[in-house]
Amino acid sequence: MNTSSSILSETLSVDKKESQNKSHGESHSDDLVGTATEEIGGGSNDGAVAVARTLRIATPRVFTSFLIPARYKGAYGGRGSGKSHEFAKNTVVKCLSAPGTRGVCVREVQKSLKESVKRLVEDKIRALDVEYGFGIFHDHIVTPGRGVLLFQGLQDHTAESIKSLEGFDFAWAEEAQTMSHRSLEFIRPTIRKPGSELWFSWNPRSASDAVDALLRGPNPPPGAVVVQANYADNPFFPNELEAER
Repeated sequence: MNTSSSILSETLSVDKKESQNKSHGESHSDDLVGTATEEIGGGSNDGAVAVARTLRIATPRVFTSFLIPARYKGAYGGRGSGKSHEFAKNTVVKCLSAPGTRGVCVREVQKSLKESVKRLVEDKIRALDVEYGFGIFHDHIVTPGRGVLLFQGLQDHTAESIKSLEGFDFAWAEEAQTMSHRSLEFIRPTIRKPGSELWFSWNPRSASDAVDALLRGPNPPPGAVVVQANYADNPFFPNELEAER
């Protein structure tokens, strides 16, 4: 796979108290172009020192339009396109760059956390080596600045219970092709904090599906950023999937 399709995603500035003795490994993969500066630590009485660290974060070119704030962001396409991985990475980056961020990752039906993207988000936290800022619990993740990530099924919500998500900074709907019109009508006005965003990743089934009607229909929301992504756009496409094509 041609790795030239990756570029720098964005710059982070977060705080961490770092032990004098602890060292950090940096990824120098050719897939990662450019650098992102992270401020680690500061003055303290516990032996912590200020350490400069560079995070190298790559974004496939197909997803670079997501680097600009937008109310609606959507990525659709087949398996192996990397769209879920991109939104999981963006979830972690958003929490690092804006302490106190509150986000919810949803599916239409979620009978257990095994069906959620929680494990994928955890993997991205570890891949970026930023576990220090996150608290991983059974059913949620505490983010830097006392924010939180929740993982929920929309089908379980009522018009009243969905109000618990008011004030959240973003919602990411995975497998959004399964979302009902009812669920979409619930989540859109609920996530209404100034500057909040709604993210959708899906494998298209029918033009009549709620997410397709919203983001690929004749009248998408103004300023919506929607991209099509397939395996050829993914510089990290695994050899195992290549062999299965």
